[in-house]
Amino acid sequence: MLNCTPHDILFINAMGEKLVVPRSNYCIRLTESNQKKYGQHESLRVPIVSTPVYDGMTGAPEDTTQDIIVSMPVGQEITAGRIQWKGNVFGPDLSPTGVIRDENGRILGTKRLIRYSP
Repeated sequence: MLNCTPHDILFINAMGEKLVVPRSNYCIRLTESNQKKYGQHESLRVPIVSTPVYDGMTGAPEDTTQDIIVSMPVGQEITAGRIQWKGNVFGPDLSPTGVIRDENGRILGTKRLIRYSP
């Protein structure tokens, strides 16, 4: 399995065993098309824009039959069929019941994989 996120991912299974899936030389990022601009927020003085619409990805391996681990936004785009991938696509489960945090709330790892499927 190829980790296509920019981070090593720590998995801790039900027996307490730890397994790190190191980041690979691939980091899949979404590319987006234009976002509609709605002006500027008065007190924050930052632009207000529409939700991005993604039009592709960069940084993916050429072999689309590999099983990969990706970020949630990439997985959601593959699930929606807007990005094509032939292998299995997974993501770290960072839901409240899947994530493992330290005492300061920082993410350490996860207990599960999410399966994204087109």
